Amino acid sequence: MRILLADDHADVRWALRIFLREHLGLTVVGEVEHTDTLLVEALTLQPDLVVLDWELPGRPAGEIVDTLHRQQDSCQVVILSHHPELQQAALQAGADAFLCKTAPPQHVLAVLGELGARQASRRPQAG
Repeated sequence: MRILLADDHADVRWALRIFLREHLGLTVVGEVEHTDTLLVEALTLQPDLVVLDWELPGRPAGEIVDTLHRQQDSCQVVILSHHPELQQAALQAGADAFLCKTAPPQHVLAVLGELGARQASRRPQAG
């Protein structure tokens, strides 16, 4: 699964990149810190998954989720936030999943594993 990380904090992107590689063997294909850059990079890189900070500078995250899904319908979007109370708003905005930045690693692995399985089931079967 190809992942694009979108968070304005370099330390969060670094931790996610390391975590995803070490625990799930996933590839981070790009990192951005603003919504304008995110949309350009998503078009260029065609990620399978975008991990999007709800408070990323620029356009509102709900609008970005919609735009990402329209640009590439197979792309999944996970909203990331320090505020667990935003989960319902994120899911109503069209996010495929929500992760709180304080969630235990096992929860992050479970959510991303489920999204990976969903992504694999969407791929055409060879044969």
